[in-house]
Amino acid sequence: MRYALTATLRANIVNGLNKRERTSITNMSRKLLLDLEGKLDGLIGVCTSLEKENAKLKAREETWQQERTRLVEKNEIARSRVEAMIMRLKSLGQES
Repeated sequence: MRYALTATLRANIVNGLNKRERTSITNMSRKLLLDLEGKLDGLIGVCTSLEKENAKLKAREETWQQERTRLVEKNEIARSRVEAMIMRLKSLGQES
């Protein structure tokens, strides 16, 4: 379990250490910071990749929406034509 130390408590602990112990703690802190930096770089890379993928997906969605709109319009035109043909056929049938 990790505990957060206040700056004063941390300073008191460090002041009570000898030079070798302080160096050891400093080296551990550097290692932890380097590890954290590596993890952050990894997360930034993942975020960048996700942002690019999201932009591509949005572009594809927009294309599909446009295609859908075009197909709905085309379908409506075809429906109107078929209905008009049916009406003409019915009127021809009534004339005979």
